[in-house]
This record gives sequence, structure tokens and C-alpha cells, in this order.
Amino acid sequence: MTKMNFGDQPAVVEVYAAKADEGNCINYKFVSTDQKAKLGGMSVKRAVEFVLQKCEIDALTEIYKRDVENLIASKPNFSVNIYGKQLDVKKEEGTGNVLVDERENTIADSAYWDTTKDQSGNSFALCKIRIVDPPGEGGLERKL
Repeated sequence: MTKMNFGDQPAVVEVYAAKADEGNCINYKFVSTDQKAKLGGMSVKRAVEFVLQKCEIDALTEIYKRDVENLIASKPNFSVNIYGKQLDVKKEEGTGNVLVDERENTIADSAYWDTTKDQSGNSFALCKIRIVDPPGEGGLERKL
């Protein structure tokens, strides 16, 4: 794993519900050095939880936040997709015991980030996380 070097630029984590379009997301901007340092040890699962807790709420983000929370609650065995990389929960056949939870991967992996520019031309690092329905049956007791 190569860790993302955020440098001086802000880091933005966006969370989408399933197949939501680009505008339908909630996000949180990690601006200070201390905040970005938190991302170094944060799992993908924890990053989703953090954004749900810390995002600025307005009428639209409230709706999207509820959508994400409802999707997670109704699909406890959800997967996440970050720039086309799917992170799944692998279970043992028969017992349903969790063998590997790829959502525990560290969000700081550079493969999960892209550098982009805002409308003013300022660079920032962006991570887009989609909560998706996993293939097949199952239910994890452990949610976010």
C-alpha cells in the first residue's frame, strides 16, 4: 500500500448511496494537518462513519445522509466501491463467519484518491466512496 501524500491540499471524502449521481452525496473536507493525519490510520469503514457524523447538514445533505444510513441499516453486509475498486466482506461458506473484511483497509491508500481542482482552480485530494449492495445473501452483525 502506498500512502496518499496530501501535502498542503485539503482532502475531501464523498459518500454516495448506491447508484446516486455526482450531486447526490455527502462530504467532509479534511483541511488541517491534524485532520489529514487522522486519515492515515482510518479504515474505509470508519471514514464513512466519520463523514456521516461530521458533514455539514443542510436540506439536501440531510436527505442524502438519510439515504446512506438507510442503505447501510437495511443492507448490513454492504460493500463499498471506491473509483471502481470494490471492497467486499468475504465469508466462510456454511458458517457465515467473516474471513476478510476489506472495508477495514486504510483509507490513506493512494489508490483510493484522485487529485482534482475546485471551481477556483485550487487543488484538492478527493475520495469517492459508494455504498453498494453486495452480490448474494448474508447479514453482518457488525455494521459501521
